Amino acid sequence: MIAVEVLRTENLKSYYILDIFGKKRVVKAVDDVNISIMENEIYGIAGESGCGKSTLLRALFAAIEPPQRIVGGKVLYRENGKEVDVYSLSDEERRRLRWSFISYVPQGSMSVLNPVVKIKETFKDFIESHTTGKTKEEAYEMAKEHIRELGLPIEILNAYPHQLSGGMRQRVTIALATVLSPKVIIADEPTTALDVVTQRGVVQLLKEIQSSRQNTIILVTHDMGVHANVTDRIAIMYAGKIIEEGK
Repeated sequence: MIAVEVLRTENLKSYYILDIFGKKRVVKAVDDVNISIMENEIYGIAGESGCGKSTLLRALFAAIEPPQRIVGGKVLYRENGKEVDVYSLSDEERRRLRWSFISYVPQGSMSVLNPVVKIKETFKDFIESHTTGKTKEEAYEMAKEHIRELGLPIEILNAYPHQLSGGMRQRVTIALATVLSPKVIIADEPTTALDVVTQRGVVQLLKEIQSSRQNTIILVTHDMGVHANVTDRIAIMYAGKIIEEGK
């Protein structure tokens, strides 16, 4: 079976351009990175804190905010058999691709879930804002069906985030990121601050989603044991560059 590329970068450069007491400072967080990611694979990225992993993920997701800037290179998605330079698209076209083509599981579930809103309302708002023609009831049904498919208890939809454990909140975040069946899932340290048993459950959920839906996962974690058990290929990042890559 021929491997098909789903996402790649060409000489990608993403810097932080800061103004500190009137002096301009440039931090080369992602510096001339070339990666090629295939369909149906789990691609791991590892490296020390501050090496640029999260900056790279935000650049791949095309959701950067100042002081982060794209200063050179390309991020190319393959959608419907055609390659698209995501940074050449309008804001609206980029928004359409987010969550339907590529989704993002950030560090820390509480940064995604509104603490004063029930989980079902978060799902409803998310589905309604990224799909067209869905009623409130249809959005709820879609959320329920997805939660069932992932083997999570339906009761969590009526809970507030603080009523769930850290591991369950992270599973809910993954469920939210995958409800629209994206081709690529970016997971940034999805097991951080979880105990070993809970980590295993979260990683297993990601593996099951990838296996059943045949999508691609880009996984960042410091845990080399997780990489060894989960990823098909791994890249090591250092000082803004990919310095090695292997199976």
